[in-house]
Amino acid sequence: MTTLAPDRLTITQLSPTALSASALNPRKRFLQSSLVDMADSIRSKGVQVPLKARPRGGDAAEIIWGERRWRGAMLVYQGYDDAAGNHYAPQPDLLIPVMVEEMSDEEMFELMMLENLQRQDLAPSEEGAGYARMMEDWGLSTRDVSARLGVPQSRITRFARLLHLPVSVRDRVDAGDLPLYVALEALRVPAEWLGGDARLEALRVAEEAGSAGRGGRMRWWRADSCGRRVRRGSGSLRIDWRAWRRATGRGWSGCRIGSAVSFSRGGRRC
Repeated sequence: MTTLAPDRLTITQLSPTALSASALNPRKRFLQSSLVDMADSIRSKGVQVPLKARPRGGDAAEIIWGERRWRGAMLVYQGYDDAAGNHYAPQPDLLIPVMVEEMSDEEMFELMMLENLQRQDLAPSEEGAGYARMMEDWGLSTRDVSARLGVPQSRITRFARLLHLPVSVRDRVDAGDLPLYVALEALRVPAEWLGGDARLEALRVAEEAGSAGRGGRMRWWRADSCGRRVRRGSGSLRIDWRAWRRATGRGWSGCRIGSAVSFSRGGRRC
């Protein structure tokens, strides 16, 4: 058995079973089809790029980056069926190259974020959760996170705000069913006026009418005790007003949705 040195970088060959995924990894979703493709590559060529991990006692190690490669290697180790239905027998002697180095949770998480940000399939909510964790667990500001990861502060702020949305809504953003900018715009409407999903549905309807991209303003209101509308705020939302008019039969100036959200063009209220 190989004992991994805790105080220096070690490059070694390990069985996939000696490695484990880290609970710190912000990336939680791995498509099975992608893992099968990875397994096909590993079966024919092996793991070409070493994983990175930190020691966990004996020959055990916790993955810092390369979890997708490890999951693909586990399929090869255990045996799997490819996309065409062909079965491949287990390869219990499979070894994969791993760079092992001791590091703290903070150092490890920063490396994980840097590696994940290079992936196109990192979900928006996973990216936002990563930024939020760096700020909450280690007391970093958006400026600090920006300097460490090379990401604009505005992006960090936007994506971290996704965590204020219901899980069901974040899932829609991650799946591409709800545009990110619509979800973030919806957060500007106070939650106590319209329920989380309800306010997003209102914006979703407006976004669907916005195929031609005419400019508009989103405004939200609440009535006082006398029934007069009290203005609370506004934000930008691009809407095709001609399409909206055809779809709703409402006037050119827009249409109120629900009890608290309205849309207007040129400063005129509906």
